[in-house]
Amino acid sequence: IRQAAVAAGLDADPRYQEKLRAMEAQLADFKREALAELFFSRQVAAGSQVSEAEARTYFDDNATKMKTELHVEQILVKGDEAKIIALREEIAGGAPFEEVAARQLPTMLQGERKPWDLGFLKWPQLPQPWRPVLEGMKDGEVSPVIAGPNKRFWIVRLVERRINEGVTFDEVKAGLMESLKGIKVAERRERAREWIGKVGLD
Repeated sequence: IRQAAVAAGLDADPRYQEKLRAMEAQLADFKREALAELFFSRQVAAGSQVSEAEARTYFDDNATKMKTELHVEQILVKGDEAKIIALREEIAGGAPFEEVAARQLPTMLQGERKPWDLGFLKWPQLPQPWRPVLEGMKDGEVSPVIAGPNKRFWIVRLVERRINEGVTFDEVKAGLMESLKGIKVAERRERAREWIGKVGLD
């Protein structure tokens, strides 16, 4: 039937052609995204392993940071940048952080632990996009909107910062190695994107 339709020239039908172009565009997008992810996972991430010696050196060179624990609260919005910008403007206008955070969780039960309160986190436990922002914040301050991967957006409140002298390398090793690997991957991805741009690839 398909061959008969083509023989009759029906494949030139404008509605058919419009749908075909839309589906071909979707297929091209899939190929681009899937192959890019394969490229990054095989060529970039594979060369971004972190040794225990590298992690220990980083720990020793950044001892104060590694022993700092931050009590943080968060408002997380996925896929809607305009919404989280509006929420940040509410807070800037005087709305309490907790009130705005609670409104994003209408099904929370009375007396339930506040899910936006993450308690004290060690430095390797902090999401990478938060770190440069939190480094410059004081206790009680609220961050601007922080953008992360996969269209995730946060507003973070730093409740309190403290130094825990009891933190050891072994205690944070796994999280630190994963964190340093993430930094390496991000750097290698950026270099790969720059190279792709220079050679004119799409």
